Amino acid sequence: MTKEELLQELSIKINSGEISKGEVLGRLNLSTIASSIEAKLRIPSSFSVTKLLYVLGAIIAIAGMFLFSYQIWNDIGSIGRISITLGLGLMLTAIGSVLSRNKTEEEGDTIGTIFHFMGGLLIPGGSLVALFEFSTGMDPSWPLALTFGTIFLFYLLINYIHKNAVLTFFTIANGTAFIYLLVEAITGGLFYDYVNLYAYLTMVIGACYILLAHSFRDSWNSKLVPVLYFFGFIGVESAVFVQYNNVTSWGSQHSMWPVVFSLGLIFIFYLFLNFSLKNVFLTLLTIMNGTAFIYVLVEALIGGSYSFDTDIYMYLTMVIGLVYMLLSYSFRDGPNSKLVEILNFFGITGLLGAAFSQIYGSLPWQLSFLVLVIGGFVFSIYAKSRAILVISTLFLLAHVSYITSEYFADSLGWPISLVILGFIFIGLGYLSININKKYIKDRELQNSF
Repeated sequence: MTKEELLQELSIKINSGEISKGEVLGRLNLSTIASSIEAKLRIPSSFSVTKLLYVLGAIIAIAGMFLFSYQIWNDIGSIGRISITLGLGLMLTAIGSVLSRNKTEEEGDTIGTIFHFMGGLLIPGGSLVALFEFSTGMDPSWPLALTFGTIFLFYLLINYIHKNAVLTFFTIANGTAFIYLLVEAITGGLFYDYVNLYAYLTMVIGACYILLAHSFRDSWNSKLVPVLYFFGFIGVESAVFVQYNNVTSWGSQHSMWPVVFSLGLIFIFYLFLNFSLKNVFLTLLTIMNGTAFIYVLVEALIGGSYSFDTDIYMYLTMVIGLVYMLLSYSFRDGPNSKLVEILNFFGITGLLGAAFSQIYGSLPWQLSFLVLVIGGFVFSIYAKSRAILVISTLFLLAHVSYITSEYFADSLGWPISLVILGFIFIGLGYLSININKKYIKDRELQNSF
């Protein structure tokens, strides 16, 4: 019996009911696989459509509530304004809590989350409305801080009961607002009166966001991980930027040390966090903040910026560029392999760029730069780096152009010099392409097999 005849007979018996599809799948051990594939094809479509309808409904309902409140705002009294903001928010949150009790049904939990989301948007604003309506003209700092502290405890309690990512988000958001308002109430001043204090506070809160994201990775709050990482990084980096901007505007180099201290703490923080997580993005942030820390430390030590002593910054940039390339070489076969070409690019650019800035009118540096460029070609072959090869070629072309205009333009005539320079460029380009094909591209192909 041929294969076609066997399949035709099997099809006839299945259609007649003598053999069921389940028996065939069971005999071939495919029943479990078939059911899982069917479940994967069936569940996401219904879930995504349901979720889309919930989100669209929530957006429309929120827009309607805000529009309705805006239209009747001046026609209702204080009680009415509080009722349609704070009262409505508490009611929606209560409905969400009732619907979220059913954890066995996906739809019940999702629709409860939608109501919690709508309530979470209204409660803080409604609380501010209530404070404004009942204000007596006293300093609002402490009432604001206590109000958001109460909201924070409220969301902390209901999140402990329901364990919902949206509730966790509102807990963190209101807790952050409470901390800032509490500091403002204690100090009795606004942000611009205590810039450094708020910068350090933002830095600490950003670090806490990052640590929270790390702890949420494998929990029911995992959806908040990208959000917390993003705002954590933004908080940490922006705080240092504000500090540095204030220091440079003051013009006092002695006040640069707080920035050095901040960058040092951030560098150590990322270093330990990356040691635990081994993440490419964290490695990049560690290197960036470490580099900034070194430059700012040197600026604080010498008491001046780049224009104060260019030689120190030039040598520093060369050393950092060399360190970048050595780091990229050590990252080749590890979890940070995606950073190899990035580090090679910035490393060779920093090394040769800083050295090239010193060749004007200096014969020792002109010879030394040629040695560095040749070293770049050799290292590009050894490290199999196309970035180092390209940047080294470009700097060699720039070096040859300078040497030609400096020493040969007047003696040979500028047109003849340009012709010679053009052929030199062609030769260097040909050499670069051959190096790429013979020593870099071929080795990459060999390593891929």
